[in-house]
Amino acid sequence: MCFIDVGRFIALAANEVVRGSITLISEQEMTLLSIPKYTKNDTFKITMLFEPRLVVGQSVGLDIPVVPDYKEKYYKVTSIAHIGGAKPDFKTDVTRGDKWLTVVTLERIKGTPKLVSAQPNHNNSTKK
Repeated sequence: MCFIDVGRFIALAANEVVRGSITLISEQEMTLLSIPKYTKNDTFKITMLFEPRLVVGQSVGLDIPVVPDYKEKYYKVTSIAHIGGAKPDFKTDVTRGDKWLTVVTLERIKGTPKLVSAQPNHNNSTKK
């Protein structure tokens, strides 16, 4: 898996992951808006209310009973799409918010995830 994050190219092997602040996607902790959709090869798409803490390349566990054999397995976040925004209300000249959604694609990690330090330096400083 390869991607660019904050201008930095990151390449991860199948079982390599980066650090993320969320370790579990569960029905109790998040507002899931649909049943996870199985796509192919142990890959799922999940739609939830806006969740900015997810990171592409991180590992998460699932606590969603409708996903077959979900317990004691790890999934890598392979894509994230945030959808939504504000629409102007021309009658009142006020901007009202729409729902913001997050669609995340997860792929099952075969074996144990290996944490690598591929996180970009978000403070844009360089050492000389």
